[in-house]
Amino acid sequence: MELPEDTKKLLAAFEENTIAPSSFGHRQHVEVAWAYLRLYPFAEAAARFERSLLRFAEKNGALAKIDLPITWAYLGLVAETLRANDATFGALVARRPDLLERRLVRAARAS
Repeated sequence: MELPEDTKKLLAAFEENTIAPSSFGHRQHVEVAWAYLRLYPFAEAAARFERSLLRFAEKNGALAKIDLPITWAYLGLVAETLRANDATFGALVARRPDLLERRLVRAARAS
């Protein structure tokens, strides 16, 4: 699966741990999840995302902010929503704009 060029750059920066925290908000988290799930089966995508996220958080002194069950839940939501014709991240977001709303994270943490 070929990813859009801007997504490739985002994914490379995430994997290489060169992305600035100010450039990696919730939308970018979801886009990276989408990219991994387009490229790999769920278990591999989740493992890669988790590994890179933990490196990113450690480098930026934010390990305490990481909630892996929430991360995996989001990966599951994206995977469940993903369709073969989601050739762009925008197509996914057009169908499920709520994935970009932080309320999903807050609701999951509250339960």
